[in-house]
Amino acid sequence: IKSEGSVASGIRRIEALTSEIAFEWLDVKNQKLEFAKKLLTGLDIPKSLVSEIVGLSNVFSELQGRVRIEFPKIDFPKNNLLSESVSDMKKVQEAMSVFSDIKLSKESLDDFNKFKKELSKAGKQDNKAQISAVKEQLLTQIEDVSGINVIAQKVELNDAGAVKDLAFQLKGQVENLFLVLGAEVNGKPSLTIVISEELSKTKDLHAGNIIREAAKEMRGGGGGQPFFATAGGSDVAGIEAAIAKAKNFIL
Repeated sequence: IKSEGSVASGIRRIEALTSEIAFEWLDVKNQKLEFAKKLLTGLDIPKSLVSEIVGLSNVFSELQGRVRIEFPKIDFPKNNLLSESVSDMKKVQEAMSVFSDIKLSKESLDDFNKFKKELSKAGKQDNKAQISAVKEQLLTQIEDVSGINVIAQKVELNDAGAVKDLAFQLKGQVENLFLVLGAEVNGKPSLTIVISEELSKTKDLHAGNIIREAAKEMRGGGGGQPFFATAGGSDVAGIEAAIAKAKNFIL
């Protein structure tokens, strides 16, 4: 039985699958469940969710064990979600998508949502402390290039919002700033450029135009305003080259 529900007053519909199609459907569900379990490895998820996952996994395996049919493996997302560089929150979001598809019980989903909110709250606190530490370090690495305060560095922040927050904190603290920040966010390259408004006008510098060129080094693209722009890409190895290319616009 795949689903059951009301379609009209006094009428309900049951949808079911049979034969090989039924086992293929179960196989897909089981593969997704196993992937979600791997995503959540090491996280202190609610016991109710653990219990239901184990129960479902046993059911799927028992049903599949009744026949010997080889089904193709699912091609999961290419951005290596199991990598250590992917944030816990990203993994939890992906797992939630799987659980919604598998249709876990409402109680388990509610518990998992609470866990997700608590994780988000803790992550924000961690980000604040991390941003402060990174900012203090960057302030000691300012270069003076013909009167322009230049910061062009790769930072260890695995959250796009944290990188943006850091960039605007530096913008508010450093005059005549030309800022280029590279980061690896959830396994993908990220580039952020911030230019002081006055500097953007007097030197005819446009962050959006600069970042479009620099992001090519990461096999990506982006854009934005004259004083703020962001870009993403697919080649993490190109972050340093992208930072250097952006910096060259004022050398």
